[in-house]
Amino acid sequence: MASLSLDEAVRLGRELERLDYLWLEEPLPDESFGALRELTRILDIPVIGTEVLPKHPWSVAECLATRVVDGVRADPSWSGGVTGTLKTAGLAEAFHAPCELHTTIFHPLELVSLHLNGAIGNSRYFEVLWPMETFAFGLSAPLPIKDGLAKMPEAPGLGIALDRDLIENDTLEML
Repeated sequence: MASLSLDEAVRLGRELERLDYLWLEEPLPDESFGALRELTRILDIPVIGTEVLPKHPWSVAECLATRVVDGVRADPSWSGGVTGTLKTAGLAEAFHAPCELHTTIFHPLELVSLHLNGAIGNSRYFEVLWPMETFAFGLSAPLPIKDGLAKMPEAPGLGIALDRDLIENDTLEML
């Protein structure tokens, strides 16, 4: 979301509360700790952030400990891979806060996020970009999402193979 002023974020948050939204995500830059802390204090709707902060989970610890946000976002592409994402989720869990997983855009990495989502008890949603077809490349089969519900694949490993034909056809040079 584009950065708002604190007053604009309060007005937006109040409207989202009225509409019964689940959370307000990134109304201000993740680094604006003072303004985010004030927004979190004023609003009843949870304020979620931290997805673009570097050095997860260490940078997220300060945000949770000092109530900069009510919950955090993480993903394996921004948050230090699978290990960083799991550490961030565990940290959030220790503060009784959600750790919602952020889309990674690239479907093979979304498959990793799906598995992370299954392993993280404080992540309630699996986020992917829409329309799915625009971003559905890199896997030999589509992500297992039907009627808005994601399901764990049942095959071994990550459950869906990489699209080797796509990879080979798009390889310019092997070093």
